[in-house]
Amino acid sequence: MAKTLNRTQSADLTAQNTYTEESPFNGTFGMRIRGTWAGTLTLQRSDDNGTNWDDIESFSNNQLRVVLEPANSGGMWRIGFKSGEYTSGTASVRLG
Repeated sequence: MAKTLNRTQSADLTAQNTYTEESPFNGTFGMRIRGTWAGTLTLQRSDDNGTNWDDIESFSNNQLRVVLEPANSGGMWRIGFKSGEYTSGTASVRLG
């Protein structure tokens, strides 16, 4: 099944080792982090359909950003709390 490019992914994250559903993006897309939470969220990209993930940037507060898909080729993206990076609260995140 072909993956749809630029599909919005949203999640309320409340635990370590949790992420948005991985989704392919092409060109630029938005990233939003809201909520009352403590910890470190990491934006990640995969160019092998989610087998391996590269950390792109980490965040410890609410954000609104435009992200550029560097290869403009539909790399897979996700954001979430890596193991040991969640402290408390709910981070409402959105990619798309």
